[in-house]
Amino acid sequence: SCSCCSSPCCCGRSCRCCTCGSSPSARTASAPCGCSCCSGRRDFPDPRPPPKNLRNKEVNLEWDSVVSRTTGEWIPLMLDLATSKKKLPTENKNVYLVADLTNSVWRFASDEWKKDKLIKGILREEIVSRIAKLKLNPTEEMSFEIGTYLHFACLIFESMAADYIKVLSSEGPSIVTTLLDLIDFASTNMDLNEFTVSTVISTTLLWLEMYDKYSHYIRRLEQYSKCEQPLVFSFFSFEDRYNATRSKWQQYTPAACKKLTKAFLAGEQSVAVKNGRRDSIVDLIDMVQSQEGSSDRLHVSVMVAEADIERIDIDQFLAVEKSSVFSEVEMAKTVNVLVALLAKCHIASYGRPRWHSSCW
Repeated sequence: SCSCCSSPCCCGRSCRCCTCGSSPSARTASAPCGCSCCSGRRDFPDPRPPPKNLRNKEVNLEWDSVVSRTTGEWIPLMLDLATSKKKLPTENKNVYLVADLTNSVWRFASDEWKKDKLIKGILREEIVSRIAKLKLNPTEEMSFEIGTYLHFACLIFESMAADYIKVLSSEGPSIVTTLLDLIDFASTNMDLNEFTVSTVISTTLLWLEMYDKYSHYIRRLEQYSKCEQPLVFSFFSFEDRYNATRSKWQQYTPAACKKLTKAFLAGEQSVAVKNGRRDSIVDLIDMVQSQEGSSDRLHVSVMVAEADIERIDIDQFLAVEKSSVFSEVEMAKTVNVLVALLAKCHIASYGRPRWHSSCW
């Protein structure tokens, strides 16, 4: 910078205005130093680095733009590309790609896009509208689209479970009834071949299973969130001593219980813990423990600390655990639909049974 005016030279060279005889009146906004080498030029950047907070702001703005374009343009485009491919849902690589992309940007996306565009729009209204079209005109193309959308929902179910179930339970008629009607329609009006089972029935049953599984998981979290002390986690171990096998429940270390409690109440699906000298991975959905390089899976239990027993109504907790996430009407419909489906699958595989007179 100039020793006389303390202004940077916009050309990046060492300023020599003090020796070249330029007067202060010659200094302008484009050339603060008044040098002949940069006078009148505006295309040279400021050689000084931007402040640290400004650089962070620019990075955040750029990342927000990436997330916005990904959620608004790329995910719908890739999902349309996946539905246009006439492949079975489990063999469609584009479905896995768009699911991985959605899972990676889920926690950065806006709440408006999550609830309005993705959950209400793509994962509810789009599925319901396609099911209605299939009932009017059952075609292979519509079957592919329904299977693709349901498979996509299952692949990202883990990331959005809490928001997804909350929206489905509060917005409009139950989608569970719609999916049960879809199974009934497919088994009644469509051929029960490998195509129908793979595109419509299997993906629908998988969605219903995940809905039931994660609904119970969220209920459990609501009950345990009343505790103030860390929960007590134990695993069922087997020991071989003196040619005899003994099994018992062993508690995790206090540090491991604290980490497991934090992950459990935060809604995480699995967590890696160090219990003594062993590194293990605990699945907080299926409540099992596994270790790398081993196929053994040990059952895991969780109990309330003695100080928190009075904060939880055990009878209410057991009632919630035993109650179904489906209504009585949905349960009755589920039984009727699945029994009819199994009977038709048996007939399709082995032919219609022939009753002998002695059977009566």
